[in-house]
Amino acid sequence: MLNSINAPSNLEEQLISMSTIARDLGRTDRSIRRLIANRQFPAPDAKLNGRSLWLRSTYLKWRNELAAGRYSRAADSKSPAPTQE
Repeated sequence: MLNSINAPSNLEEQLISMSTIARDLGRTDRSIRRLIANRQFPAPDAKLNGRSLWLRSTYLKWRNELAAGRYSRAADSKSPAPTQE
């Protein structure tokens, strides 16, 4: 029955909170919510008791894309925008 809930293949993968992500980026929770609304940050992988949570791999993939220039202004600007492709 586990397959029907689309569980990640690695059940021990860590979930991280918005606060943890914001702290890692030197931003606020509000700025992370803005990035999500502008589709510049992935939607949460899960919600638990009203808290948004991401798989660590989801966040690291996004952060690597940021480092590669995919979102050139996302970490530096108050109104981030993705680069044009």
